[in-house]
Amino acid sequence: MSARPLALLWSPLRAFTVLFVSAILLGGLAVAGVCALLVVTLVLNAGGFAFHALVTGTKILAPPVLTAMILTRGLLGFCRPLRA
Repeated sequence: MSARPLALLWSPLRAFTVLFVSAILLGGLAVAGVCALLVVTLVLNAGGFAFHALVTGTKILAPPVLTAMILTRGLLGFCRPLRA
């Protein structure tokens, strides 16, 4: 007989504990990895959205701004000889 009667019980209990702890750690790492990928995806999508909003805003606002600049320059050029 063995000198330690709890040795037969201790080995499966220790193995189960090690497997349980490693499963918790690996699961936590997996969840952290998924959350990190989700955050990166959201940040990149937000950056892409901001870029597209900037391009669209430029396309919408460029004609009125150019029109205002051309009209202002024309009016200033037309009024300049009157002031001189």
